Amino acid sequence: MKKSPMTLLALLACILLFGGLITYLPASSAVVEEAAPPMEKYINEEKGYSIEYPKDWQKQEIPRLDIVLLSPTRNAESQTHANMNLVSEAVGEKVTLDQFYDESVKHLTAELVDVKVEKTGDLNIHGIPSKWIQYKHRMIDNNFGVLQYFMVAEGNIYLITFSGVTEDFEHFLTAFEKIAASFKELPKAAKN
Repeated sequence: MKKSPMTLLALLACILLFGGLITYLPASSAVVEEAAPPMEKYINEEKGYSIEYPKDWQKQEIPRLDIVLLSPTRNAESQTHANMNLVSEAVGEKVTLDQFYDESVKHLTAELVDVKVEKTGDLNIHGIPSKWIQYKHRMIDNNFGVLQYFMVAEGNIYLITFSGVTEDFEHFLTAFEKIAASFKELPKAAKN
């Protein structure tokens, strides 16, 4: 039976109306969306890139990592922080993105416990081809979510890793993606 356009529009209007009402009903488990915090820019002139992150994240200095960021706690009861780290290295022109990605994924599945790859993909970040992987794994008694971006540009490899216990990971996933999307190589004149 063919439905008239008016019947379809009325059905669509009902779905939107009642779906909207359900969205606005208070629920104890609902997360209140806050305005996006202002961003801070981190510039690494030595390694030739910049990345932006929310100002309410704490920057940490850890040897052999370019930058480490800790998220604010998710709520007053939370004792954990999601985190982001970025590491880069000059490797010369012989390493391809596929080689870097494939070798890294092979090692993570060999080194971590109960790895479950959820999604993978390709993304162009400000002109730099990248590959990404989202997976879960277990460490001690906790389950973790991880999102990693792999990039190779001008003889350098870049690895951006976001991780957190599952609840933190899911809560900060949008922030993770926004941070990764802000990665930019500095113009050649700005590099040493």
